[in-house]
Amino acid sequence: MSLDQVLSSLTSTQYFIEQYNEVIERSGSKQLRHHSGSSTLEQYVTPDIDWKYLLKIANILTFSNNFEDREKALRIATSNLLFTDKDNGLQDSSVSLLKQLSNFRTIELAKKKGILEQNGGNETSTVSEVLAEKRIEIFSKIFVGENRFFIGNNFQNELWDSFHSNRVVSASAPTSAGKSFILYKIIIDYLLNNVYANLLYLVPTRALINQVYSDLKSEVSALDLDVDIVTLPLEFLLGSSRRKIFIFTQERLHILLASIQPRFDVIFVDEAHKIGDSYRGVLLQHAISKAESSNTKVVYTSPFSENPEKIKQFHLENERFEAVHTSEVTVNQNVFWINQEPRSTKKWNAKLAGDNTRAQSIELRFRPTTQTKRLAFLSAEFGGDESGNLIYVNRPSDAENVCKLVSDYLDISDTVEDEVVKLIELSERVLHRDYSLAKVLKKGLAFHYGNLPQIIRSKIEELFAEGKLKYLACTSTLIEGVNMSCKNIFLRGPKKGAGNHMLPEDFWNLAGRAGRWGIEFQGNIFCIDTSDSTLWPYGPPKKRQEYRIESAIEKSLRKTEMLISYIEDGLPRINDSNFYQFNYVISFFFDLYGKGELREYINRFVESESVDALYDLLGHQYQLMDSYVDISVTNPGVNPSGILSLRDYFTQRKNRIEELVPSDPSSPDALESYVKVFSRVNKTLSQSGDEFGNHKRSFMLALLVVNWMQGQPIAKLIKDREKYERKKGRNKSINTVVRNVLEDVEKYARFIVPKYMACYLEVLEAVARENQLEIDTSALEQIQVSLEFGVSSQTHLALIRLGLSRTSAIAVSALIADDSLTDEGARVALREIDLASSDLPALVKEEISSLATEVNVGS
Repeated sequence: MSLDQVLSSLTSTQYFIEQYNEVIERSGSKQLRHHSGSSTLEQYVTPDIDWKYLLKIANILTFSNNFEDREKALRIATSNLLFTDKDNGLQDSSVSLLKQLSNFRTIELAKKKGILEQNGGNETSTVSEVLAEKRIEIFSKIFVGENRFFIGNNFQNELWDSFHSNRVVSASAPTSAGKSFILYKIIIDYLLNNVYANLLYLVPTRALINQVYSDLKSEVSALDLDVDIVTLPLEFLLGSSRRKIFIFTQERLHILLASIQPRFDVIFVDEAHKIGDSYRGVLLQHAISKAESSNTKVVYTSPFSENPEKIKQFHLENERFEAVHTSEVTVNQNVFWINQEPRSTKKWNAKLAGDNTRAQSIELRFRPTTQTKRLAFLSAEFGGDESGNLIYVNRPSDAENVCKLVSDYLDISDTVEDEVVKLIELSERVLHRDYSLAKVLKKGLAFHYGNLPQIIRSKIEELFAEGKLKYLACTSTLIEGVNMSCKNIFLRGPKKGAGNHMLPEDFWNLAGRAGRWGIEFQGNIFCIDTSDSTLWPYGPPKKRQEYRIESAIEKSLRKTEMLISYIEDGLPRINDSNFYQFNYVISFFFDLYGKGELREYINRFVESESVDALYDLLGHQYQLMDSYVDISVTNPGVNPSGILSLRDYFTQRKNRIEELVPSDPSSPDALESYVKVFSRVNKTLSQSGDEFGNHKRSFMLALLVVNWMQGQPIAKLIKDREKYERKKGRNKSINTVVRNVLEDVEKYARFIVPKYMACYLEVLEAVARENQLEIDTSALEQIQVSLEFGVSSQTHLALIRLGLSRTSAIAVSALIADDSLTDEGARVALREIDLASSDLPALVKEEISSLATEVNVGS
C-alpha cells in the first residue's frame, strides 16, 4: 500500500473526520467569541478531543506531498498548543510536528506568547527522535554567503536549490509562504558572491517599488558592500557601484531600455501571474524579452498558481527550467459566512464556511439600513477594539464612508498616539485640512488606496502593521502587490477593477493575507451576505482555488481573426479595449520580427491556418512603418497608424516645426503649449481620438500636468481644482475634489501624458532629421520621469533617488539653491539642511532627518 493510500485510509475514517471537524469548530468558535462583543453570542462547548490520536495521525500527515494533508497537520499542531492545558504533556508533540513542517516561526511565536517555555525541551524524547529533529533543523538551514544562515521552510529550500541549478525558475506558493523573504536572501547571497552584479527586480506597481526598496535597503545595509539600489530609469542616477539592484515596474524598465541596455545577471519577476493582466501583461513580457540575454537567470514568483510550468513557453525550449510549486500554508485560516437572520435587521448568524457547520448568533447595536452600514457594522462587531482589521472596499469613496461608520459604531475616542497625530498633520497639509482622512485618523482608523501620496500611504501601512491603526479600509491596491498582512479581513461582494466581481483566485490571494506568519497563529476572513448570489456570483468562498497563469499575449492570439481584421483595416483608431491591447501586442511583435523570432514565438501559442496570414500581415505592417518602426517598438501601446498620422501632421508643418516643440514646463507659455499638444495627440496618436476630452477638459488637465511637472505640492493642485469647480458653479465635496485630483494625477500625469509625450517627441525629432531641420528638445529629455515623479529639476530627482518621497523632496529642495545636483551634491546639501527652523510637517522632517543621518553614516 502506498503512502497516499495509507493517508487516505486514515483521514477518511469516521472517527478522524469527527475529531478533526471538532478541532475546526472549536477554532472557529474561539475566534468568534474572541472577536465579537455581542451579548447574544452563544457560548460554544465542545466535547473532549482525542488529542493523542490526532497528533499521531498528524505526524504521519507531515510526510504527505498533498498540501491539504499538511494543512491538517498544521491545524492540529497549532490548535493543540492553543486549546489544551500546558500540563497535558502533549505540547512537545506539537513542537515536533511544527519542526517537521519547517514552521519554526510558529514555535518562536508560541514562546513569545508564553505558551511554550523559552528554553523548553522534550525530556521524554528518545535519542532517535532528538536526532531526527536535529536533522530537520540542519537540512532546513540555508547559508547566505559564508557565515550567515537562516532556517527556511520547504518551499524556500526548494526555490533556493532551483535558483542555483537552473536558468529560468517559476515558483508558486500561497501569500504567506515567504516568497519575498527568500528572494531577498537570494539577492544578498548573489551580491556577496559576485564582485560585479546587475540585478533587476520587476514589480507590478509603484507602491511595491517603495516597499521592495525599503526592504532591500535594510538587507543591504547589514553588508560591508558598496551596492547601488536604483529606482529611477535615468542614466545619470545609476550610481557608480559595481553591484546594482534595479527595482522597476515594466513601464520604468521600458524607459531605461530606450536609452541604455544594461546586462542583467538575474531578473526577478514578482507577482508573475500578472503577465495575464491586459495590456500591462503584454508590456511585462515585452520588457522581460528586451532585458534578458541568453545568460540571464530569470526567477518568476506567483501566488498559489496551478500551472507555474506555463512560464516555460515564454523562453526557449532547450533552456534549463524548473517549476517550484507548493500549496502549503504557514498559518491556518478560518473563513466565516455572515448572514442576516430572517425578518430581523440586527440579528445575524456567523458560521465557518461549509454546508454543515454550526451557526452562532450575534446582535448588532444599530440597524444596518444601507449596504455600506452592513459592511461597516459587522466589521466593527467582529473586529472590536483590537488591531489588525482590514476592510476590503470596492471604491475609495466607500473607504471614506466605512471608516466613519466603524468609528461611530464603536464610539471611539480620539487617539493619543503621537505618530498618528503627526500623520493627521501631514494629511491636512499635504492634501486638505477638510479631507476625511485626517478625521478618521483621529479615531485610530485609516483608509488606503493607490492614488494617495507615497509618504502618507507608507506611513499608514507602517502604523497599521504596528497596531497603532486598528482598522484599515482598503481597495484592490492590496491585491495589486502591497505586501501587507492582517489578523482579520472583512468583505462584502468584493470587486476588482471597474465593477468586475472578484474572481475566486483573486479572493484567495487576498484572503492569504489574513494571519501574519510569526505574529498570529490563525487568520480570519469574514464574508458578509454570502447567501446573496448577486454579491457572490461564484458562490460563497469555501475552498482555496489556484490561479491559472495565462499570458495576455496568448489571450490576444486566441482572437487571431479579430487581430488580423484590425491590421487589415489599417489599425483604425477606435475606442475598443481589444484594439487598445492589440497595439501593445503589435509593438512587441514588431520587436520580435526585427530579431527574426516572431514566427517561432507565435507558433508556441497558436495552432491554426491563420498563423501564416498573421505573420505576413505583421511583416507588411513592419515594412510600412519603415524607419518609424523603432518608434513603435520603444513606445508600446501607441497605435502604429497614429504614429504615421502624426508624422504626416508634422511633415505638413515642417516650415514652422519649432512651434510644435512643447514648452519647458517652467516657461510662462507652458499651459497654452500643452493644451495644443493634447489637441494634436487627440487628432493623431490617441486610440480613442478623444483621450484628453474637449477643450475645457484639455485645459484642466494641462493645468494639472504643468503644475505637477513644476513640482507643485498636491495641496496646491487640490486648491486649484477646488477654485476651478467653484468658478464653474459645481458644488463638489472636498472628498470628491481630492479623489478626482489624485485620480487625474495617476491616470494622466503619470501614465497617459508620458506615454504619448515620449512618442510625440520621438516622431517630431525624426521628422526634423528627415528634413534636415534643427529643433531643441533638450529641456524635455527627462520628461517621462518628470511626469511620473511630478518634479522639474535634477535636484528633485537626486533627492528621490536617495530615498525621499516626492512630498519631502519638493519641501527640502525649497531650501536648496542649486537645482542641478546629482547624488553627491544632494548628499552634501542634506547634511547642511537646518530642519529645526523650518516650518515643515513633522513626518516630512523625520523622513528628511532619517535620510540625512544615513547620508552622514554613509559618508
